[in-house]
Amino acid sequence: MKKIKINIFTDLIYQRRIASILSAYDNLIDNNNRRIRLLEQMAENLYKEWFVRFRFPGHEKAEFENGLPKGWKIEKYDKVSTISAGGDKPEFFSQFPTEECNVPIYSNGIVDDGLYGYTNKARINKPCITISARGTVGFVCMRRMPFVPIVRLLAVVPKNDLNVYYLYHSSKYNDLEGNGTSQQQLTVPMLNKRKIVIPINDLLVSFRNKVEPLYNQINMLKKQSVILSRQRDLLLPRLMSGKLEVKA
Repeated sequence: MKKIKINIFTDLIYQRRIASILSAYDNLIDNNNRRIRLLEQMAENLYKEWFVRFRFPGHEKAEFENGLPKGWKIEKYDKVSTISAGGDKPEFFSQFPTEECNVPIYSNGIVDDGLYGYTNKARINKPCITISARGTVGFVCMRRMPFVPIVRLLAVVPKNDLNVYYLYHSSKYNDLEGNGTSQQQLTVPMLNKRKIVIPINDLLVSFRNKVEPLYNQINMLKKQSVILSRQRDLLLPRLMSGKLEVKA
């Protein structure tokens, strides 16, 4: 680190002007992130209210059997979803989206929801969730657009009438921890055996209709933040090199 050289503008006022330009982008991104957290919290609160506290529409008249409202079931993941493990990094790869490579690749990371890069052909084309299988075991993300999962990431595609929004919140609420002595891991056979509560279909549809607009807003804000981040990163070297004039 001591040998690395960086450009330093001796004019402190000039430094502050550059910082103020970059900070404007960061502030917009931070504001989007705060809005995203609020929208996610709204969806999570609704899930807990309906499916954890059982205060769903019509709960006053609901009958309970074995601790669950009548008509609800407990199923294994392999019965209500199709689970697959991520593969190797695709041959066609780009760190940034291009005209040819515009399909996102996801890994088991947490930063940017595990975004690894881009490729030209999707492997998963249906809305689903992904669960990290190594390292940050149990980190759950919703994927509504076609993508490619790579190693150490499990893709869970809901079957039949189970929608991705309920699957996502249920999987997040029920910690999906792995097994292992030296390093935790979660495998397809292990996840297949896990159990999930399945409410009646009318309630699942109602939940989807209420939270889907929230996630549409979240996706829009995330896209805005990606654009802002790229613009900021493109602007930085031009400002630092002096190619772009910084006015008072």
